[in-house]
Amino acid sequence: PDVEVLRRQELGLTSKIQYTRRCVTPQFSGDVDRDAITQLAEPLFASKTVLDLDSCAGIDDLPCEPLAIPVPSPYPKQAFDHFIFGVATYHDRLVEALPAFDHWLAGSGAPLVAVVVDHAVHDLAALVGLFAQHKIELITVPGEPQLTIDQNHFITLRPTVRNIRPQTQWVGILDDDTFFPSLSALDAAFGDYDPAKEWWLGQLSEDFYSVRSWGIFAYGGAGVFLSVPLAQKLEPFQEECLENAALPSGDGMLRDCVFYHSKTKLTLVPGLHQQDMKGDLSGFFEAGLRPLSLHHWKSWFNEPVYKQAAITDICGDCYLQRFQAGEDTLFSNGYSISTYQKGLLGGLELDWMEATWNQHGPEFDFSIGPLRPALNKDEKRSFTMKEVEWLPDGRLRQIYVYKRDVQRGEAMDEVVELVW
Repeated sequence: PDVEVLRRQELGLTSKIQYTRRCVTPQFSGDVDRDAITQLAEPLFASKTVLDLDSCAGIDDLPCEPLAIPVPSPYPKQAFDHFIFGVATYHDRLVEALPAFDHWLAGSGAPLVAVVVDHAVHDLAALVGLFAQHKIELITVPGEPQLTIDQNHFITLRPTVRNIRPQTQWVGILDDDTFFPSLSALDAAFGDYDPAKEWWLGQLSEDFYSVRSWGIFAYGGAGVFLSVPLAQKLEPFQEECLENAALPSGDGMLRDCVFYHSKTKLTLVPGLHQQDMKGDLSGFFEAGLRPLSLHHWKSWFNEPVYKQAAITDICGDCYLQRFQAGEDTLFSNGYSISTYQKGLLGGLELDWMEATWNQHGPEFDFSIGPLRPALNKDEKRSFTMKEVEWLPDGRLRQIYVYKRDVQRGEAMDEVVELVW
């Protein structure tokens, strides 16, 4: 490991930082209770070192005290060519989304059909080649610039259906910022549904106001999934459904198409998340959830989810798994390390989600409630995961950062590095 990752401009660290490093020994087990908060046998914070990022000194000689953490077993290696995904977007947004697609789609065997609205001014062959370098099979289709992006989202159905292969079971229609922490987890969840039958799988918005305004359908940011029999049944009616659309939303167009041309009803899949939430989503990410999908992570809020979820390659279903160290420290794997005011942590309802985002309220109770009030800086001090780096030997560095509070007279940022 070297210090260069800590000098990256996007981290914006002070020239001197307080630095702690732990070398994690994963204790793999099939018996880990993923929904419980696991008590660690020792404190998470170890000896601190003041590190001068402007000096030539490295960090190889600094302490890396061992830390045993019980985690689920790694996901088995498998192909996911029984999925096909479709998305409508613009060229530059697709390129910007490549790091996220690389996390969950690379090497999976599942093709991605992209309806590119601004195709006329871009080299789509080069785009296909770029994705191929990341082991992603991208199939580009010219979009319809005269249609809205929502209408293009709906007409993604046809080219996606026409690229179905014999092994395809599920057709996923996504937003370009839909993110899956793991296709293994998604595939396991879909094991409850017979793909030979007609299925429309998805999830509502977490915000009841959105549901009340737009209606009940599968919200595209969470991922909309059709079994092949249903997708093939709907595809011939694409023009009719587009012409008779009652809603401007692409997801609403698909809903009406399902209702008017089949008897299939929406089946809600727990773990898919639309995330119609803005601002600070730390309460969501620190609630011990097992998300199958995430959304809005680079618009309504900003979280590097593809960096956070890198840990799934080490320990499977351990992303956002919670651990307690001592009486005052809570670790949400891949997201944060938080220390709480002395005596506070034991009195919190940790099964309740902390309501940290903007405009939270009872409208979220039906989906992710109950909620508890957000804590202030005096009550909770958090290191958030900002960067990861894969080492040549296969280990993973997680960089958790606490930004100094200048108004409180804090002189330097602090970093906790976990090496898995």
